Amino acid sequence: MGFRKPAALLLIVAAALAFAASALAGNGGILPLAPHSPNAHRIKEAYIFILVFAGIVFVGVEGVLIAFVIRYRRGKRDRAVEGPQIHGSTRLEILWTVLPVVILAAIGSFVFFELPGIANAPAAAAADETTITVEGHQFYWLFRYPNGAVTVGTMIAPAGEVVHENVTAPNTEVLHSWWVPELGGKIDAIPGRTNRTWFEAPAGLYDARCS
Repeated sequence: MGFRKPAALLLIVAAALAFAASALAGNGGILPLAPHSPNAHRIKEAYIFILVFAGIVFVGVEGVLIAFVIRYRRGKRDRAVEGPQIHGSTRLEILWTVLPVVILAAIGSFVFFELPGIANAPAAAAADETTITVEGHQFYWLFRYPNGAVTVGTMIAPAGEVVHENVTAPNTEVLHSWWVPELGGKIDAIPGRTNRTWFEAPAGLYDARCS
């Protein structure tokens, strides 16, 4: 009995340290890559906001679970003997009903506050924006530019300008999901349909992937 409590506490501390280490690892952990576009910044803010609540709920639930396992363990009680009967608590039941509603309301309000800045590109003069068509083919991405130029595998976009992306898939048998983690969220490339997204990024090289 004297050993179990320190062991459980050690396990909780180790789990918390592992969680913190992975969070601080950034690119190699649970946090998104560093954002380089306004919509990517807002996505990361929403992600962290939800992650904090999820972390609190996880630690709270697991902490209570471990405490109950220790507190109400069978111990030396014979297997045929029932354990102590725990009766309901109206106050506790109200708490665990109201608290999730409050948490979900807070998350929903924050996400809906961020959504316009994620979905809608900022207003820009025609000279400060461009539109690129992104086509998902079976084994490669193809990019079409307003001047008629075409590139395969690498998109070339102006730095510091609003870039609108029209994402589609010309092959009816191919479904892709276009994603540049540092520039915003994922968008599906669906045959017969054009989905739209955007970014506004400084000069740099950004890795894209099919997700």
